[in-house]
Amino acid sequence: VPLAKANPIVFNDYMNCNWAMESAERLINLIDRAAEIGAEAFCIDDGWQKKLGVWYPDDEKFAGYSLKGIIDYIKSKGMIAGVWFEFESLPLSAVKTLGKDALLTRNGKIIAEHRPLANFRCEKVVRYLNERVDELVGLGVGFIKNDHNNAEYIGTDSHGESPAEGLMQNAAAFNEFIDGLRKKYPDLILENCASGGTRQDHETLKRFDLQSISDQEDYLKFPSIIVGNSALVPPEKAGVWCYPYPLKFTDRANNDISEREKHEYRDGEQTIFNAVNAAMGLPYLSGRIENIDEINLKLYKEAVSLFKELRAFVGNAYPIYPCGFLNICEKRAFSFGYADEDKNEIILAAWNLTDKAVIHKCKTGGNYAAEIIYPRGADEKISFSRGTLTVEFSKGKTARLIKLVKKR
Repeated sequence: VPLAKANPIVFNDYMNCNWAMESAERLINLIDRAAEIGAEAFCIDDGWQKKLGVWYPDDEKFAGYSLKGIIDYIKSKGMIAGVWFEFESLPLSAVKTLGKDALLTRNGKIIAEHRPLANFRCEKVVRYLNERVDELVGLGVGFIKNDHNNAEYIGTDSHGESPAEGLMQNAAAFNEFIDGLRKKYPDLILENCASGGTRQDHETLKRFDLQSISDQEDYLKFPSIIVGNSALVPPEKAGVWCYPYPLKFTDRANNDISEREKHEYRDGEQTIFNAVNAAMGLPYLSGRIENIDEINLKLYKEAVSLFKELRAFVGNAYPIYPCGFLNICEKRAFSFGYADEDKNEIILAAWNLTDKAVIHKCKTGGNYAAEIIYPRGADEKISFSRGTLTVEFSKGKTARLIKLVKKR
């Protein structure tokens, strides 16, 4: 079944943002600002539903709007409306409402009782989930972020001749369910999150438009994840969070950014670093951007505009590793990028993960003209000579996006 033709630039309100604390008050300003920076879709994450596994809208959370009202508001801003889902999660009560075979078991006991798993060989389960998706599509949803936060590693004897085979058969049935959604709703865009990338097998990858690669809160750790992930996931599917003005999980009850934090963001380098990360895959926007100042707002808009320009290039490129791979705890200057032989171009992310100014040398080979394409007007000195790119970072914890064009 063909996937959607183009992956949109999505704003999702979970990571370093709403953290599943949904309300109309929290959403409206975010939706306005997401549209302003150029997002093409807005996904309401965990919290729109009654509770986990009970996949009905909780309209009381959206006072004055209802979930449909929020969806209509997103669409009025020219964006695709999306919601978070966990197709494989059902409540314990599903045994009463959908039958004793609704949940996966082992030795007669429900596995992972804190987050029960749906049995996709059960026709009533599949019918129930199809009905819930039908309802959401009927409300105007065009994007679903499907998560998988379960712990089924103990296996199941609901299918097959061993617990491992049971899991494999249930996964195959889940894939059949996704295939059915694809046939019914060919324009519905589907993301596979899986706790931020824990399930990235190719049977899953080929069925979903977008694969979240990490739920990492710390943008400084993303370069390592991006580079390692590039060996598995095509860049046009690799969802990379971009969350300047972050609200950390430990502060999620607070709906504002402190004055101290605003001061830290004043030079725009957090926004730039986040954007350079996101350019190395499919940008996945978030953060409490309704609080953003003019400097960072300008940088965010510039980044989203550039993402749209680079989208076709990234989808036709292959990864290059001029500096090898990066340990997630390493603090050094590092580069990674994508090359397109047809265009004789390389788009390269250059990160300075140290706390000080450094001169970064990156051997790519060839003979290229080099320029910083993000942020515009950056004052770092760069040069290319004898197959080596040199970037003079003037301070630590900074990143720049560089374009190399082969000289004739």
